[in-house]
Amino acid sequence: MSLSEDVTKEVFAAIDEFNLSEPQQWHIEKDLSAVLLGDNGTLDSLGFVMLIVALERRLEEKLGQNVSLTDEKAISQQDKVFRTVGDLIAYICTLIDNERTCEYAA
Repeated sequence: MSLSEDVTKEVFAAIDEFNLSEPQQWHIEKDLSAVLLGDNGTLDSLGFVMLIVALERRLEEKLGQNVSLTDEKAISQQDKVFRTVGDLIAYICTLIDNERTCEYAA
């Protein structure tokens, strides 16, 4: 599987986890265009934290990647990074790619 496929699989699994703990009206669609935050967003602040915690845990457990999605860089770009499921996946792939590049350069 490619990095993008691996990350998408883990994001969708974290969404499944989130959806199991929330009432139907708060469920997140497993769709790249599903809006997470902002206008028409599914998540409130608590839901956002719950999803991010589940996702960071899964990325570490399943992919061996320690990714911080709540650092200053991510939060300052939240309209771009967390707007949709697809934006979130793309951001995570960029973080992991940058980390791998840095590891190989060392």
